[in-house]
Amino acid sequence: MLHVNRSSFPQSIFNAVNVLMGIAVLSLPLAFRITGWLLGLGMLVLFALITRYTAMLIRNCLASNPDLMTYADIGYAAFGAIGRRLLTLILVIELVAVSVAVVIVLADSLVAIRPDLAHTSIPHLPKLLAWLLLTPTTWLALRWLAYGSVLGVASTMMLTVVVVIDGLSKPSAPGSLWQWAPIHAMPAQWSQLPLSFGLLMAGFAGHAVFPNLYKDMRQPRKFSSMANIAYLITLATYVTMALAGYLMFGDNTMQEITQNLALIHGYPKTLTMATLYMFLLIPMSKYALGLNPVFSVIELRCFDPVQLTRPRRLLLRTALSTMVCCIAIVFPGFHRVMSLVGSFNAFTVCVIFPILCHWRIFGRHGMARALDTLLLVLSVFCAITGTIWSFL
Repeated sequence: MLHVNRSSFPQSIFNAVNVLMGIAVLSLPLAFRITGWLLGLGMLVLFALITRYTAMLIRNCLASNPDLMTYADIGYAAFGAIGRRLLTLILVIELVAVSVAVVIVLADSLVAIRPDLAHTSIPHLPKLLAWLLLTPTTWLALRWLAYGSVLGVASTMMLTVVVVIDGLSKPSAPGSLWQWAPIHAMPAQWSQLPLSFGLLMAGFAGHAVFPNLYKDMRQPRKFSSMANIAYLITLATYVTMALAGYLMFGDNTMQEITQNLALIHGYPKTLTMATLYMFLLIPMSKYALGLNPVFSVIELRCFDPVQLTRPRRLLLRTALSTMVCCIAIVFPGFHRVMSLVGSFNAFTVCVIFPILCHWRIFGRHGMARALDTLLLVLSVFCAITGTIWSFL
């Protein structure tokens, strides 16, 4: 049956790529600085393969029962009310944390374009402007966000292209792809390696939104093909950004690659400024898409659908967006937020819970069970060590 009010196959691809690919791309060169380019490349590919595999486990769980609508519903089907509550709590923490990071990035981008915004008499003006720009996007239906996803994906890819162009336009170091900065293939300090777990994994933390994308597809049977395309596009972009940024700046790579670009003279000014303006579209396109599962959980579990009129729904979404902005004001550290999201939330939501839920619903035996067990052990180790290191 064709559902005309749902997302088409191309729209679903753009939504999926936009969910996966966004502000996490900024910290990938830093992750390669920690891991070295060879180990970092291997870890990036490994995390992509693992999360692609667990995305299919989520699809299988959803397809087993048409009444399962959200990730929290999968938790209920597998572990009962306790599973739903625990998974809902973790999902809310993850998605709110990512949304906080989005607010911070948008505010930093506004300051990069207009430095005077950071020196006004109005406290936290950049973040207030970010709230003003982001909140209206939460009022749109999911299928309309696909058009914003096109711009968001294009902006992320444009940023990657500009990094490469800037590196090629400069004949000598620093910040050149012709004369590389000092680099290493393996970690220079192995004790810092756990910091990279969250930075690399954060770029694939889209599983909380996948149930919404699956249920919103006109042809859900094409979810696997859609995911394959989305992951290939995302991984290619990530590898390009991580390698180019690390080759250009080496051990001087900063927490956000845009910080390095802003400090180097000799890059095409018009192109760099145009990219900064375009980069504003990334958080604006990602914000509502990331918060949509939170809205779904709150609206489905806390309100009577008959009483939840459109004005009340808009008021609820505006209130949640306001709360996210307030958290961004209190906790302004972008790198700490992303590290925590990647280490604890991403490994838990994207690997540990999908495997455990799939076990409970379908059961696993033989080589499949052995593979899942190996992934569980690896993910638990990365989640624990990465979370601890993010606070050190």
